[in-house]
Amino acid sequence: MTALQSRVRRLEDRSGVHTPLPWERPGWEQLSDDAQLDAIEDYCAAYPDSRFAQQMRALEAMSDRELEELIEATQAMLEDSR
Repeated sequence: MTALQSRVRRLEDRSGVHTPLPWERPGWEQLSDDAQLDAIEDYCAAYPDSRFAQQMRALEAMSDRELEELIEATQAMLEDSR
């Protein structure tokens, strides 16, 4: 069943069907931090081919130094946009 589900999800992604991201679902704000992290992990497990899941895997693969550089670059970009 998992192979079929994966194929269906890939076809949905190609056809433009949008599965709401965890924070787009009702009640997200009421969830605890741990529950929000669990929802994100569940989403990534359910939709491994989604762009969001791919980005999460890329972030998880980064070293501490790469993450620090990313944070600094993001902060600089936010300051420039003000």
